[in-house]
Amino acid sequence: MGGMNNLLSKIIKRPDRFDTIIIGVMGALLVVIAVLILLGDTTGVQVIHHTPNSLTSADAVIRLGFDRSMVAQSVEDRFSITPTIEGRLEWANRQELVFRPNAPLNPGQKYTVRVRAGAENDENETLAEDFQFSFTIRLPQMLYLGPFTKPIRNLQFYDLQTGRTEQLTDEAGGVVDFAISPDGTWVAYTVERTDAASDIWALNLKTREHIQLTNCVEGQATCYDPAWGPDNQVVAYTRQELAAGLNPATAKRAWVVDVNTGQSRLLIDDETLVGYAPKWSPDGKWVAIVLATANPPGILLYEFATGQSAFVSTPQGVPGIFSPDGAWFAYSKLAYGAAATTYYSHLAMINLNDLTNQTEISISGESNNPVDDLQAAFAPDGTQLAVVRRYLDNRYTQGGQLYLLDMNTFAETPLVVEAAYSHGSINWSKDGHLLLYQRYNLETRQDPTEIWMVNVTTGESQQVIADGFLPRFLP
Repeated sequence: MGGMNNLLSKIIKRPDRFDTIIIGVMGALLVVIAVLILLGDTTGVQVIHHTPNSLTSADAVIRLGFDRSMVAQSVEDRFSITPTIEGRLEWANRQELVFRPNAPLNPGQKYTVRVRAGAENDENETLAEDFQFSFTIRLPQMLYLGPFTKPIRNLQFYDLQTGRTEQLTDEAGGVVDFAISPDGTWVAYTVERTDAASDIWALNLKTREHIQLTNCVEGQATCYDPAWGPDNQVVAYTRQELAAGLNPATAKRAWVVDVNTGQSRLLIDDETLVGYAPKWSPDGKWVAIVLATANPPGILLYEFATGQSAFVSTPQGVPGIFSPDGAWFAYSKLAYGAAATTYYSHLAMINLNDLTNQTEISISGESNNPVDDLQAAFAPDGTQLAVVRRYLDNRYTQGGQLYLLDMNTFAETPLVVEAAYSHGSINWSKDGHLLLYQRYNLETRQDPTEIWMVNVTTGESQQVIADGFLPRFLP
């Protein structure tokens, strides 16, 4: 028996190390072949990553990553976006293609990116099939006051994309106005404490922390009309002293409070300066203050760095607005005579970079042009001006309607014209595609003030809030 086992051990030779390696390699090849059979032929150009995915912001940049270095022109010739976007293609490196749109993308719009088959890499391999993906531009978030139909109104949050709502304040006296910081982190709001007095608070929109900014009620004053500085660190406001015997008009002054320290001071170090409703230019160089008691009344424009100032004569008592680049200041002025010898409001502007001439440019046209321009807001890129306008001729409407003016020609385009409604409180989205506004039914005069939104690119309007007012987009 032992002899038989020795014979078998000679016939059935144990594999040596080389045989083991060969068997292992053959096994691995069999696995690879099996995978190829299951998955199909995956050789050739592969897209290994892309952005954006799903929902994204209006300032999105499109990126495509390939597994190997590509022949640039072969990819660019096969690249497309639907609907078409104006922009430029560039390569971050030989494997990543980047498309940068020239302008913010349209909120709510779905875009599809495609690279057609045939795009080639450096090894003469090609993309076997079309590659494509889609993404949608997210609608922004907003704040407003409401409900309009209640005697006490509080600060409200609304997400236009998801429909999520949130009441941000619960003040017994209500909130009367608010301002959002340029970076969208804070909102300053005015709280009524008594029938005559109010204070300004601030809410951190990330942490939901509320902090008190002023102590005006204790100081026998009322503070309101907050306006953020461009550095997000200070809030300017109007402080009106309430001591008996004071003239309300001469008791108003522009103050500023530091958000971090809570310290308040006069905005401009001049106690004789009586004015209200301070507003900063976007670059922080200028501040505008309404001087209602001046003779003549008007708006003071003050430059912090140099101390120089300019004065715009207007009896309107309405704060003006700065262009996004801070180069222009637009304001209301009275016109007279073209509409049944009555007064109405026109818009004009001056160039802050050329104050030696201080030449006034009329936005509303000649003084006899029968338009009543009630409110204006610059588009974020400064190329257009949204206005709330009433025509006073045969196009007359009782309430203001919405128009877009080209800032080069001042030619108008009707945006929202509904004779039965009065429109106002206009506010642009950061991307410049959307305009919030409130409207009120002049025929029934019983319906609540509503908040609507119009896409200035498509002209489509939709109701956002059925019972609210003073809408503002978050940056």
